Parts: sequence; C-alpha cells; structure tokens
Amino acid sequence: MGQIFNRIKSITKSHINDSAIDDIPVEDDDGELQRIINELNSSEESGQYEKSAESPMTIEKACLILGTKQHCSADEIKSAYLQKVKEYHPDKVASLGDELKKLAERKTLEINLAYEFLTKV
Repeated sequence: MGQIFNRIKSITKSHINDSAIDDIPVEDDDGELQRIINELNSSEESGQYEKSAESPMTIEKACLILGTKQHCSADEIKSAYLQKVKEYHPDKVASLGDELKKLAERKTLEINLAYEFLTKV
C-alpha cells in the first residue's frame, strides 16, 4: 500500500517539480479514498475476485457485496447498489494509476453482478 502512495507522490513531484509536496495538507476525502484502496487491495490479496468469478452467486454473497440484509426491499437493494457503485467507480481512482483503476473495475463488476442477481431473484 505504501508503495502506491510513494509512486503517486513521486509522479506528483515530477509534475509539480517541487519538493514542497510533502507539505501539502491532506484533504478530508483522503481518508475515504484510503479506506476504499485498502478494501480493494485486501479483496485482491484474498483472491475474492477469482472466487467470485468461479463460484455461483448466492443471495448471501450478493447481500454481502452490496451491504444489505437478506430480506430487504427492492428500493433498499437499489439504494445500496447506487451507493456502492458511486463509492467504487473506476473514474474515482483513475488518476491514481492503472492498478487501482483495474481493482475498482473488478469491484464495480462484482457489484453489478450482485445487483443483477438480487433484482432477478
């Protein structure tokens, strides 16, 4: 994880050409971005994406992905889906490098599959 931020920092330094990049204040949104990056990395390390492609979708798995209860309304499913897509959309991390963009694309695909499964059940 630290390697990603060091890479971003070095790229930023090369574009700004200023060693004062270390003094740039952290924005409030950085904590949320850090959480998303950590979750994406942990999902990839645990092999979650490979498992999700091989194993069939279940109601429990789809609800876990969307963060909903098993017995919820269609409106609650749609709301959770929209929130997750907004949170993990690849465009949100596009400027942070190809690795994170690919992770976000995989997570978004997983979210879409879970939503489609729950809307058909």
